[in-house]
Amino acid sequence: MTKAAYMVVGIDLDGYKDVLGMWIGEHESAKFWLTVLTEL
Repeated sequence: MTKAAYMVVGIDLDGYKDVLGMWIGEHESAKFWLTVLTEL
């Protein structure tokens, strides 16, 4: 089974990157992204 890892990165006003979260999913769907955005 193939899975994908999704990482959300934010950049602050000083230009520093920060990992906001990482999720592993089997497929990309509206329900998956709703879960990600809710957690953020």
